[in-house]
Amino acid sequence: MTSKGEPFAVWNTLHDGTIDAISGVVPGDVLMTIGIEYLCRVLPTAAVQLNLHLRSCTLLRYAPFLGVPMEGVEALAGQGIEILSAACPARVVEIACASGHLSLEYEEVVIQLVEGRIISQEELESAAERYWREWERENRS
Repeated sequence: MTSKGEPFAVWNTLHDGTIDAISGVVPGDVLMTIGIEYLCRVLPTAAVQLNLHLRSCTLLRYAPFLGVPMEGVEALAGQGIEILSAACPARVVEIACASGHLSLEYEEVVIQLVEGRIISQEELESAAERYWREWERENRS
C-alpha cells in the first residue's frame, strides 16, 4: 500500500494541502503531516490531516520565492508550505508551492490516515475524484 509507481502522484492529489508538521532525519525517514480538510471529508477519517512517510529520504529542500533556500527537517518545520502541483523530471520530485519550490528525493511514500490505517494512492485519488465531482455538482450555475 505504498506509492512506488510515480513518486510525485501523491503531491498532485494533495493540491491545496499544507505541510502542518514535519519530523525525522535526512538522510533517513521523514514524516509529514499534511493538512487537507476538504479531502479528509471524503476519506474514512475523523481528522483533517493525513500523514506521509517518506522512506529513505535523501533530499529535502525548500526554496521560497522570497528568502534563502533551506534544507532539512528542522529548517522546514513551521513554514506552512502549501502544495500546488508536482513533477518528477528525474529522481528529484519538484513540487510547486504557493510561496516557492520544494525538492524531495525518496525511495517511497506511505500514505496514512491519522488513525493509523495505510491507504493506497488509488484510494486517495478516488477520494479526490469524489470530492471534485460533488464540488462541481454543488457549484454548477
